[in-house]
Amino acid sequence: MEETAIAAFPGILRKGGPLPPGAAPSKYVIMGFLGNGAFGSALLVERCPAYALAHGAAPPPPGSDPVRLVAKIVDLSQMSERNQTYARSEIATLALCHHPSIIRYEDDYKSADDKLLLLVMEFADAGDLARQISTREKAGQPFSEVEASFLFAQTLLALDYLHRNRIMHRDLKCANVFLTIRGAVKLGDFGFSQQYENTVSDAVAGTFCGTPYYIAPEVWKSRRYSKKADIWSLGVITHQTCALAAPFTAPSMNMLMERIITGQRTVTLDQKGYPNLEPVVAWMLTIDTQKRPTTRQVLHHPYVRRILDQLQTAIENTNSFSQEHRAQVAADIAFIVANPPRDKSLMPPPPTRDPGAARSPTDINYDIFHEGPVNHLSANGWKKRHLKLERGNIIVSIVQNGQVMGSKTVSLEQVRGCLPLPAHHAEGATSAFVIEIVGGRSVLQAPSDAERDAWLAKLQAATGEDGGDDDDDEAGIRTAASSST
Repeated sequence: MEETAIAAFPGILRKGGPLPPGAAPSKYVIMGFLGNGAFGSALLVERCPAYALAHGAAPPPPGSDPVRLVAKIVDLSQMSERNQTYARSEIATLALCHHPSIIRYEDDYKSADDKLLLLVMEFADAGDLARQISTREKAGQPFSEVEASFLFAQTLLALDYLHRNRIMHRDLKCANVFLTIRGAVKLGDFGFSQQYENTVSDAVAGTFCGTPYYIAPEVWKSRRYSKKADIWSLGVITHQTCALAAPFTAPSMNMLMERIITGQRTVTLDQKGYPNLEPVVAWMLTIDTQKRPTTRQVLHHPYVRRILDQLQTAIENTNSFSQEHRAQVAADIAFIVANPPRDKSLMPPPPTRDPGAARSPTDINYDIFHEGPVNHLSANGWKKRHLKLERGNIIVSIVQNGQVMGSKTVSLEQVRGCLPLPAHHAEGATSAFVIEIVGGRSVLQAPSDAERDAWLAKLQAATGEDGGDDDDDEAGIRTAASSST
């Protein structure tokens, strides 16, 4: 296919290696082979700087890494008319999408004889979620709930973007969720996707398509379906991410269909150690489409809101993500907050809190912000740190010359309380306070008593422990300090 593609797209593709004397540079240089599909192949390519310079583009910054991309070659001559339509629809749909959690469209071409299509798109350098799940299952190393939640949240943001733009993916599965070594999730493979003229909230589709394990009950029943079929598929993906196995398995296709239609999951996620994700996944795997949520409703689930805040904080506190990526995530979350679901009848009731355990996300005030320098007591003595309270998280960072060199984030859900600490309990340090978390504690020293009291007031207010106005908060802090000495 490589030789065929080079011949079909002259000036666009060439083999790697030195450019022959007198030859004009091609736009992309083939660096490797990625795999074959039913009707084509995927090649790893790089942009050719010489081609860009010859066509008036700015040269890449000195020392920058080459831009690696995927060149997908599709052989239309081997396809039915219906599959040809899907191939063209993939290009059209991907070109419409501009979101950091969706594989980015770069370019597309058609051969002179109309037999081949070439789609150039973003390369995800850590493979796909299906491969990652398989590797972890063999090694016996499941994702933590936070890791699984971050994967889910990024995929959910991508799906919400599609649905807002009247696009249904229609083939969501772990193999179509791509990963990067920087921790980003990229939704891809839009071969069955379609944009509709009207809202995808209605039952607008009727084509049976997708991968059996991920297909929603209404599709199995050959009924017309809406965007909620995508929600079901995302529920299957999230279950599989946590359990490292599909929620519906059977020895035959008929038995698989029966188990999906009746919702017979092999195991629930709370049995696997994912108590926060289980109710979200169970909600998405609701058989009745009228009771199954939309992306907007899932995004406003208390646990998902908390994960979105943590995701935004994590992205903003690392240099792994581009400024554009950070800005888009921030814009997405701001849009979600400003646009709650119109139909709140399906929203789950706030969970009750077990005293002494982790807090519910509904206990947390995500709007309270405070930051400043502190000392942190470690096994090796006091260390200078920067403390930040932001969007329901406590972030302790190592800062050198104004740059964050490393940070640790703890959700306020894990905070059980905070109190002033007498000097004799803080190795003689004044203005000290302690934050008790589930499974441990952190001893900190503020620059002054006033700053210590400000931290305690902010933390108590953010965790829902304040008793009312600021005067009452300060009185409570003074009472606690008196009783501790």
